[in-house]
Amino acid sequence: MVVYRLVPCLLLAVFLVAGCGPNQTVKNAWKGTKSLWYGYVNTPASINYGDAGKMPAYEARFAEAFMSVDTRLQALERVMRNADKPPTPQWLHAFFAQFPWVDGIIGLNEAGGVVGQAGIEKPGLDFGPLLEADPKQNIRALRGHVQDSEFILAVPLYADADFLGVVAAYFNMNSLMRYSDDSDCLIITSPDGVLWSGRDIPGDPLNGRDWAGLAASSSSGTLSFGTESYLWASRFLGNYPLIFATLKSPDSPGRNAKTER
Repeated sequence: MVVYRLVPCLLLAVFLVAGCGPNQTVKNAWKGTKSLWYGYVNTPASINYGDAGKMPAYEARFAEAFMSVDTRLQALERVMRNADKPPTPQWLHAFFAQFPWVDGIIGLNEAGGVVGQAGIEKPGLDFGPLLEADPKQNIRALRGHVQDSEFILAVPLYADADFLGVVAAYFNMNSLMRYSDDSDCLIITSPDGVLWSGRDIPGDPLNGRDWAGLAASSSSGTLSFGTESYLWASRFLGNYPLIFATLKSPDSPGRNAKTER
């Protein structure tokens, strides 16, 4: 069921408006009903799509399919990073108009309690991992998590060094892929499993790989399975790696994996 449950608690506590007072005031505001907002998150790396050079046809097709998805993910990151306007029903209406593929937004306190919610409720989602800081990144950087094919992108909220909770947007990759210029040639996988597999190619061979380790050591590469080879490129959404892949030879059969980079 779709809900825009913008109760005063949501309007005044889920979203934080920049320019608050002392530390205790900030903590009380998040835990109570005063309004605040965040204004500091690391800027994610950008991708230069104009520097294509000469490439095989499958690489060009892959780049076009990748780009149309990635530009929307970049826009979501910017809005999550820079949402410093007072929260109003109009703001949320504009958010869902810009990102109709996003299922919902939720605010959680430091213990994981729901402060407020808007959009489609997903009662089964576990937001617990997003409440834990990643030691490899700035504590105020965007955090990502995948559960049951739903991607969750969260902004951690702090008052000085005191953790207040998170604001998270969540979406299913199937909804986003309708905006891809060529979703049939594209696979999107992750450390938690395949999120999208285009009709032209199977994604099963890429499932279960150590994508966290591969993405940490390289931004792109090739995986070979018998006579079948997949070209892949990683893209971090928050601190979570998404892996975009395509077949180098879409008509070739094969399995039995070995890794090449």
